[in-house]
Amino acid sequence: MISRSNRFLISSVELYDAMGEKTQIVARVLLAFCLCTFAVLFAISFCWLWHLHYSFKELRESCGVKNAASGPLNKEFAYADYRPLLRTARDAGMGETLDNYLKSISQLQLQSLKATCSSDEKVCIQGPKGDVGEKGSKGVYGKTGPKGDRGDVGRTGIKGEKGEPGTRGSRIAAPVIVNSPSNTVVIEGQTDQLHCKADGFPKPKIIWKKLQSALPLSRFHVSDNGSLSLSNVHSYDAGSYACRAESLFGSATAYATVVVRVPVRFSYVPPKRIFVTPGKTLMLRCSATGYPQPTVTWSRSAGQFPAGSSVANGTLTIKKVTADDLGHYSCSAKNNLNQISYSTALAYRGKVIPIGYGIEVRETTDLILLCKLCSTIGTPFNFTWRKVNDDLPESRTSTTGCSLVVSNTTMNDTGEYECIGHSTTRSSAQTVRELFEVTVIGAPRITSHFEDVTLVHPTSSVELKCTAVGPPDPVVFWTKGSRKFPASNSGTAVITITNAGQDDEGEYRCHATSYLGKDEAATTVYLIEKPKFVRRPSGTVRVAISGSVSIDCTATGQPSPSITWKMPCGQQTSRQAVLGNGTLVISAATVWETGIYECTAHGGGIITSRVHVIVPAIDEGWRMKSDSCGGFKQSQYNSSVRYAVSSSATWSKSKYYYCPSGYHWACTEEGKKIFKNNNNWSGQSMYNGKCGWSGYNYGGVSNRYYMRFRDSHSTNAYKHTGNYEEYRVQYNTGTLYFAGAVCIVN
Repeated sequence: MISRSNRFLISSVELYDAMGEKTQIVARVLLAFCLCTFAVLFAISFCWLWHLHYSFKELRESCGVKNAASGPLNKEFAYADYRPLLRTARDAGMGETLDNYLKSISQLQLQSLKATCSSDEKVCIQGPKGDVGEKGSKGVYGKTGPKGDRGDVGRTGIKGEKGEPGTRGSRIAAPVIVNSPSNTVVIEGQTDQLHCKADGFPKPKIIWKKLQSALPLSRFHVSDNGSLSLSNVHSYDAGSYACRAESLFGSATAYATVVVRVPVRFSYVPPKRIFVTPGKTLMLRCSATGYPQPTVTWSRSAGQFPAGSSVANGTLTIKKVTADDLGHYSCSAKNNLNQISYSTALAYRGKVIPIGYGIEVRETTDLILLCKLCSTIGTPFNFTWRKVNDDLPESRTSTTGCSLVVSNTTMNDTGEYECIGHSTTRSSAQTVRELFEVTVIGAPRITSHFEDVTLVHPTSSVELKCTAVGPPDPVVFWTKGSRKFPASNSGTAVITITNAGQDDEGEYRCHATSYLGKDEAATTVYLIEKPKFVRRPSGTVRVAISGSVSIDCTATGQPSPSITWKMPCGQQTSRQAVLGNGTLVISAATVWETGIYECTAHGGGIITSRVHVIVPAIDEGWRMKSDSCGGFKQSQYNSSVRYAVSSSATWSKSKYYYCPSGYHWACTEEGKKIFKNNNNWSGQSMYNGKCGWSGYNYGGVSNRYYMRFRDSHSTNAYKHTGNYEEYRVQYNTGTLYFAGAVCIVN
């Protein structure tokens, strides 16, 4: 008789044989994993197998009832009684692994039961429904669903706590003038300021008015602090001004008086030359304006006033004019600001030139002088002429008897001329002399030199001065467009621009006028604007051997800046050219076009920008990089300097030694600016004994002495590796004992 254990083994073998090959492999792997990993699972599995033995027994017994009602086999039939086992495994953290394992075993049970219960001699019936199992473990989250509709607005929240009391506001107050404007005295042409300050709440608005007339629209400005500024003050700006402070709650007013002091100007003068009739009465009127009121006086250039003459209210009256009254008379006007004068000449009608002092002749015309002795009857004289303190112009001078003629006069002919008469009789031997003061007059000439452009820094001041000469003395004044500045009768007009702004830019023209003509000169005022780059060269530009490249450099400013380029080490080759628009062109490039190029814009200031040109791409094949500093030691004296070591100890003057990226091969001048100490006994040495070197020796190469510069082929400059860092640049023509190149950061 077969024992229960044997039947169990037989059933297990049959069950195992019923599995497919792949299922057998899975079962073995899973069982091995569980046996090796969790000791607890062994005990649980043993109990489960014992329980499974009795389950198979009951199934076979139930299948022994012939013709029993049959129904579909349910998966729960094989899986329901494993619930206690699942609970224990899940508590131990192995629920998912065991669950998958039991499902596999359940499938094997079902296949085995189907094989057993399909016999004609046995019928399987469905067992009772088992208890509801425990809730399984949470599954994997699914994908996020689409966003739902927006919910309804929530209820209003609870009212917050009452805040802290605010600071007390200003009390409403009507305007009050707290700083009244002061009376001022200003000279015509200057700028005057009236200060007015008001208080109140709300803040009042300051309004300025001129009593009995309007403020000059183009020349007044009210600043934010309430001050009134009057520029280029005129005489009619004098008067009373009102400062009014207004707000919604009232107004307040304060007054000030402006007094304008005006330089003297002639309002009327007689003609420059007056022809008179002997025996008639002559009245010469001269008047002037200004503040304070000017005093007008008359004077005679030679001698006393004629008998019976008088001056009243600026008018000179000469009664019964005679030949002795002829000559120059001057009118002068004066106040405490300035003094001006004007000259007129009296002459008989029919006489070309009056006799004696005060003779005027127009430039380019002929001067004719006649001695009075010519009118002496019965006394013969011989006459000679001379010019006091100068020579007569021989080519333009002729004498006939007692007359002198100087033709085509110039301003240089002005001066004193003397007529000398010698008596020809013994009884009346005598010598007489007569002086003539001659002035050559002509159109005014401006003697001041103006540049075409006058540059002014913003907010600064500049003085424009214009001087002109006659004679006669010209009236000189400036204009800017339709604006005319105050005139001057002194021969010089000055205008001052203060706090220069854009409104002050433009052409300023100086005018010099007289009754003989006029002259003009002009200058244009520009505000200085510092240069700004429009196209700024920077960074690194690479160009192939024999290639070409154009590098733009343009700038704006006032005056228009000029563009200059500084080539590497200041050495320009035939392959480098600067166009008129500031563009640098490099053509048929060689390695020697490699270097730092500096563009400078000169104008209302100076700005520079640098660009590093590399021909070709960086090639560091010449370098030795094996010492402890990588063959590129940084200077301890100047952090922008590094020393690139050469693998060869022989310097090739025709070779370009490229520095690593970000650095350029330094020029001699750059080195001289950095290393300029004549004391070689302090500080750190360059490379000797450093970075793993044995003195000057490294890598089988001895006597590494000379660090060369980009232009050393022409300057023979070097830095000695054994000298101290800050020691000056030295010079040597040899090519041996080469150590490398001095590099500087771009």
